[in-house]
This record gives sequence, structure tokens and C-alpha cells, in this order.
Amino acid sequence: MNNLNRSIYCLIYVFLVTFFIYKLGNYQQFLLFQSKTEGNHLPVIISSAVFPVITGIALALPRLYRTLIKQGKWQFDWIRFLLVGIPSFWATNTYTLPAMGINLPFVPSWAYTPLLADTGGIVFGYILLNSFYKITKQNTEI
Repeated sequence: MNNLNRSIYCLIYVFLVTFFIYKLGNYQQFLLFQSKTEGNHLPVIISSAVFPVITGIALALPRLYRTLIKQGKWQFDWIRFLLVGIPSFWATNTYTLPAMGINLPFVPSWAYTPLLADTGGIVFGYILLNSFYKITKQNTEI
């Protein structure tokens, strides 16, 4: 693939991900408005935990595509998932679970922020997809 095609694909990808994040934000605003009128806050709480994870997954799609077109056997990087994925999943839930009445152990007071939850969700979604990789015969001879 030449540089011009690659640049065009990158621009299209950036446009699509930006549009997707914009639509997720619009839907979250709709849920917020609906929760204020109906008094049901559960959809807003769930969406505030799920939408950052979906954003992280959307950001990881190009690497997953490159992995899909490779030949080889699927593997899962447990070390990456356990050392980065699980703590980021924990950070995602530090803001949402207490809002649902579930208290998390070992959470300092500064951790109850939406910024930490959003960042943790994006990292978790990204790590979740990027923990999958393929091993070729060349990679197994270490």
C-alpha cells in the first residue's frame, strides 16, 4: 500500500471514529435528558461505563484489522490484560458502581472522578482488543 492510500485510509478512519464518538455523546446527552424527565438514572450510569470502553475498542480496530489479515495462530497476551486491562477496568468502575450503590474496596477518595473512569474505559477497550495477536512460525522460534 502506498503512502497516499494509507493517508486516505487514515483520514477516513479518523473521520469515522470522530463521527462515532460524536454520536455516542449525543446519545448520552439524550439519556441524560430522559433520566431527568423520567427519574430513571440507571441508563446514564451504565452508558457512562460502557461508552468509554466502546471508544477504546473503536480506537483499537486498525491494529485488530492488521492482525486479522496476518496468517498464524491466535494467542492472548494474559500479562498485558492482567497488568493493564484489569486495573483499567477497575478504574472504569470507580465512578459508576458507587452511583449504583455498590461500594468498591480499596478506592481512595480522589479516584471517584469521571475523568479516571473515562480514561480507564478507553484504555480497557483498547487493551481488550490488542491483547489478541497471532503467532507465525517465525515468531515461535525464540
